[in-house]
Amino acid sequence: MINIKTNFIINKHLIIFTIISICMLPLFFLFENYIFFMITVYFIFTFIIINIITRHVIRLQKEKIYFTEKLNKQAIELEDIIVQVVQIEQKLIQSEKLAILGKETAGIIHEINTPLSVINSSISTTKIFLEQILEQLPVLINLSAKPEFLKLLTKSSQSLLSSKEERELKNNMAKQLSKYSIANNVIIANYLINMGIHDEIETFLPLLRLPDNVIIFKIAYKIAALQTIFFSSSTAIDKIIRIITAVNSYGNDPNQKISTNIIDNIEIILTLYHNKIKRGVEVIRNYSELPPIMCYPNELGQVWTNLIYNALHAMDYRGILQIEVKLQDSNILVKIIDNGVGIPTNIQEKIFEPFFTTKTNGNGLGLDIVKKIIAKHDGKVIVESKPSKTVFSVSIPIV
Repeated sequence: MINIKTNFIINKHLIIFTIISICMLPLFFLFENYIFFMITVYFIFTFIIINIITRHVIRLQKEKIYFTEKLNKQAIELEDIIVQVVQIEQKLIQSEKLAILGKETAGIIHEINTPLSVINSSISTTKIFLEQILEQLPVLINLSAKPEFLKLLTKSSQSLLSSKEERELKNNMAKQLSKYSIANNVIIANYLINMGIHDEIETFLPLLRLPDNVIIFKIAYKIAALQTIFFSSSTAIDKIIRIITAVNSYGNDPNQKISTNIIDNIEIILTLYHNKIKRGVEVIRNYSELPPIMCYPNELGQVWTNLIYNALHAMDYRGILQIEVKLQDSNILVKIIDNGVGIPTNIQEKIFEPFFTTKTNGNGLGLDIVKKIIAKHDGKVIVESKPSKTVFSVSIPIV
C-alpha cells in the first residue's frame, strides 16, 4: 500500500513537471535564451523534488509514530503474557507439590500412625507398671536407701538381642546365680537379662541374697522398663514432629529468598518419602559441611522431590539411592544417583523438554520444572546415565 502511494505521488509530480516544461517551451523561443530556460526548469524541478521529499518525510514520521505506538502496545501485551506465564509456572509447581502430597498421603499417615501406636501402647504399659510399683511402695522406699539398688537401676540398659542370644544369656545367667546359691535363679536371670545386665552380678549379691529377691528385681525391672518406654515415646514424638514439620515446610510457599541449609532441605523430602524408601531402598548420604544460601527453599524442595521420585521410579523402589552434597568452587553441588535401568542415550537430550515423558501416567513437566527452578537460582542441572547408574548433578552458586 505504501509503495502504491509513493508511485502515485512521484508520477503525479512528473506529470506536473512535464506539463510545466511543455508550457515553458515558448519562453525558450521568446527569449532565445537557453541558459535562462534551463535555470527556470532547474528551480521548478528542485521545488518538485523538495516537495516530494517533504511529503515523504512527513508520512514517514507519521508511520514512525504509528509503529512506535503499536510496538509499545505489543511490548505491554508481551509483559502481561510473561507475567501470566510466570504465574502459570508457579501454579504448575504448586499443583505438582500438592499432587505429590496427595500421592504420599497414605504413606505419611502410616508414618504418623506407627509412632502414635508406640505412644498409645507406652501410655497403657506405663499406667500398669506405675500401679504395680505403687503397690510395692514400702519395699521401694526401703530399697532407695540401698546403693546396690540404685546401681542396679543405673546399670540397666536397653539391649537388642535375637531370641537365640537372649535364651543363651538367660541360661548362662541362671547358672551363674546357681553357683552363688541364689534362690529363684531362673526368674531373676530373666529380669537381669531383660534389664540389659549380663555380667558383674557380684555387685548385686546383697540384693540377690535377700529373701524377697524376686519382688526386688521385679520392681527394678519395671522401673528400668519405664525408662525404656519414656525413651521410645520421646523418639516417637520426635518422629511425628519431624514428619509434620516436613509437610508444613513442603506446603508453604514463600515468595522471597531466605537463608536455607540445603542438606535440611533435602532431608525434608526424604522424610516425606520414608514410607516408600524403607521398604527396599538403601539411602547412602555423603554430606559435606555447607554454608547456608539465599534461595527459594520450597522451589528447591520441588527439585529434590522430582529427582528423588524419578530415581525411586527408575529402581522400582528397590536399589541404592545415593545423595552427595559438597562444595565445588563457589557452588553447592548436589548429586542424586540411582542404580536403576538408566536413561536411553537417544532421549537424554529430550528429558528436560516440557511434556516429554516415558511414564505411562506422567505429565512430562517434572524435569522441565527442575530446569526452570535451577535456572531461576542461576544454576545448572545435567544428567549422565548408563544402565545401573544415573546421575543428576545440580550446581547452585552460593551467592
